Amino acid sequence: MKFVNLLAILSILAFASCNNDDNESNPLPTIEDYTIEHAEEHSHERASSEDEGETVVAPGEELAVTAKLSGNKLSYVQIDIHWGEGHDHDRVKSTDDGEWSQKITYWFGKTEEDAGPNDIILSSVNPDSWPFDAHIDVPEEVDGVETKAGDYHFVMYLVDLEGQQTTQALTVEVHHEDHDH
Repeated sequence: MKFVNLLAILSILAFASCNNDDNESNPLPTIEDYTIEHAEEHSHERASSEDEGETVVAPGEELAVTAKLSGNKLSYVQIDIHWGEGHDHDRVKSTDDGEWSQKITYWFGKTEEDAGPNDIILSSVNPDSWPFDAHIDVPEEVDGVETKAGDYHFVMYLVDLEGQQTTQALTVEVHHEDHDH
């Protein structure tokens, strides 16, 4: 009887250790050196995952978004841009007062025929690493209303083929007054 109990305990331990091995062999994807700065050469501060800086931009200007992405067979990167005040990232309120809201999905392992209207194809294969570099225009208007000034969150989601996800967020300030270039 003791032998049967010992065998049952060893079986449970072996099963549990196998599950831990799976997690170690396929770790979460990673986002490193996530930055947002002006696409043109400016002397502005930049938003970065490495420091506390914040990019200040005017409507109509272009932003450069960069990051080093890695994981096991990356599936897609999504940038979710939304008003940054008065919410958590589980629920984002929607208003009609010029708040900029945009989701852009950058795909790996797809072709142009598979792409939706807001999808961008980065590669037809699923890489283990990728130097992400995208340019995003700050709109002058949202639904006919001047883009609201204030802080906007740029949330980057990185997902691998198994659905594992990593997230990082940066803040960009949209400012209407003239600023030095």
